[in-house]
Amino acid sequence: MADLSEKNYRIKYRGRSVEISKANSTTLVYRIPYLTLLQGGSAFPVDNNFIVYILVSDDEKIYVGKSKNGLKNRPTAHDDKSDSWRFCYVLTQFKERTFFNDGTIQYIENYLNETVNGLGRFNNTTKVTSSSTANASDETPCQEYIKEALEMLDAIGLDLITSKVDKEDVDVDIDDDVGSNDFSVIPNGTYHLCRKIKRIGNKSVSATMKVCDGMFIVLKGSEICQGEGIGMWDAVVEKRNNAIIENGILQDDVTFDSPSGAGAFVIGSSCNGWTNWRCDDGSKLKKFRKGK
Repeated sequence: MADLSEKNYRIKYRGRSVEISKANSTTLVYRIPYLTLLQGGSAFPVDNNFIVYILVSDDEKIYVGKSKNGLKNRPTAHDDKSDSWRFCYVLTQFKERTFFNDGTIQYIENYLNETVNGLGRFNNTTKVTSSSTANASDETPCQEYIKEALEMLDAIGLDLITSKVDKEDVDVDIDDDVGSNDFSVIPNGTYHLCRKIKRIGNKSVSATMKVCDGMFIVLKGSEICQGEGIGMWDAVVEKRNNAIIENGILQDDVTFDSPSGAGAFVIGSSCNGWTNWRCDDGSKLKKFRKGK
């Protein structure tokens, strides 16, 4: 999950809907509950009619689409792909300073579809997308937009950056030197999080996470912040509700599929696991991430 403080994001919450933007940037990303769309509304006005959208379900199905009519009709036209869409993520720009058009949203849609396929973590229900009709001069701005949009998506709960790591593909331990060009290969071993939390009077929580073959396990005995802040997503809330926590101490191991999920479980709010979890030598977990 992208670091909210380091990136200087502007995040607005209305119920379960989220808007994320950044100063001096044209990029604008939303997370809207699918039920809200079905009911014909959105907590935030999406003024730009040119959008790319991503539907995500509870069972890891995903759909990538585009629309030149904003939220009208298209994002809710895919119930044949899943009956459990949970969120619609909308990628757009501020209407008054946009380069989005038919060609650029097609470029972004196609790029995101190929990105999802390359991750190996989702059941992609998208039909094959077409190569772009964008002008060559638009491709660099599109690529810059996509890079920023992926980080914003990561910050509000949709990680389209981290690829799946299969056991057969990698077998490294904590001391191995993993190159920065590898896809988020985090060595097996233990990692640590210690963070002061402002909303509970700057008290610290300290937790230990074990990485085992691509799974992220918050270990028994870790300190868990019992109050919850903003930015939590449903799967983490459910795990916090089901976990046995006595006097702020976790009584059983809890497993996650990302370091950010594990971090959010510990601190009770949005968390960039790549910068909050640290190795034994104090270095940040992000040193293992591609494009660090």
